[in-house]
Amino acid sequence: MGWSVGAGLEGKGVIVTGATGGIGRPVVEAFAATGARVMAVGRDQTKLDALRSEERRVGKEGRSRWAPYH
Repeated sequence: MGWSVGAGLEGKGVIVTGATGGIGRPVVEAFAATGARVMAVGRDQTKLDALRSEERRVGKEGRSRWAPYH
């Protein structure tokens, strides 16, 4: 059994820490799919760049912000 992100998040802002590892990326993708504005935070700039590239590929550029931390 999977999980899902609830409806009603269109245009809402969410912050996902740990976005570059483990469950972080699928969480970012799930929130983005609802139309939420996502701030993805992670330690790996290369993986953050890959997330941003995927966002562009699916036509959702501009919905997310990217913030590396160390």
